[in-house]
Amino acid sequence: MTGETEQTVTTGFIDFHNHVLAGVDDGARDQEESRAAVRTFVDAGATALVATPHFDGSLTEHTHRLRERMTGIDQAWEALRTWTASELPELRLGRGVELKLDVPEPDCSDERLRLDGGRFILVEFPGMQVPVRSELPLQAIVQQGFTPVLAHPERYGGFDEELRRAHRWKNAGALLQINAGSLTGRYGQRARTNAELLLAAGLADYLCSDFHSRGELATRQLLEDASRNTDTFAFLMRINPRRLLEGQMPLEVPAVSQQNPWWKRFARAMGLRAS
Repeated sequence: MTGETEQTVTTGFIDFHNHVLAGVDDGARDQEESRAAVRTFVDAGATALVATPHFDGSLTEHTHRLRERMTGIDQAWEALRTWTASELPELRLGRGVELKLDVPEPDCSDERLRLDGGRFILVEFPGMQVPVRSELPLQAIVQQGFTPVLAHPERYGGFDEELRRAHRWKNAGALLQINAGSLTGRYGQRARTNAELLLAAGLADYLCSDFHSRGELATRQLLEDASRNTDTFAFLMRINPRRLLEGQMPLEVPAVSQQNPWWKRFARAMGLRAS
């Protein structure tokens, strides 16, 4: 790590998986909740935020349904963009979606589907399950010239601890984004174990919040303890997300030892199960 990174790693992070747009999914329910969520990110140290409401990939096959869904998202986005520009001008705010891969070849040509309109697109498997031949829709996106970022792979039913599927996703051209809450036990022991395996194998590229605009921001809880682990924190939450916004592929994240890693110490201090 460079001296510049060591000096600035604790000054902020970038989050590109969250549900802060008002009234468009199971995240922020209204403008008040949407604005409060964005303030929560800024107070926690976020320097850039990409809003990613849930979006069914099958909508891309139906022009009318796509237009109808996008109209609501566009309106919520414009309201939040205007407010943020006025009240929080220091925050870089972008848009994208969390695209559900409910069809084998979703059309990703609409820049509003992609993270900050760039080459990367946040995707998820339907039903929180790994589908049969799960690498195929990822390959289809790559063939369109874009790069899929698979959201929270550690949480899917069917995730194998031998990491064979994770390697296939990476070989298909996908990148992997784990949830901060997985490391604190928010989603249970299985998700935490899977996230730790990905980090130990050096397969994780990003760490984001998946914040649904209610309750605690897991990313915020992790900041203080994570800042003592400069390399891991900087790559997962600052360097690689910044590169994503710049249209660049992530740098390799150093593998993290599973022997008493920093997030387990944090979990114990918070009274969470960490075994």
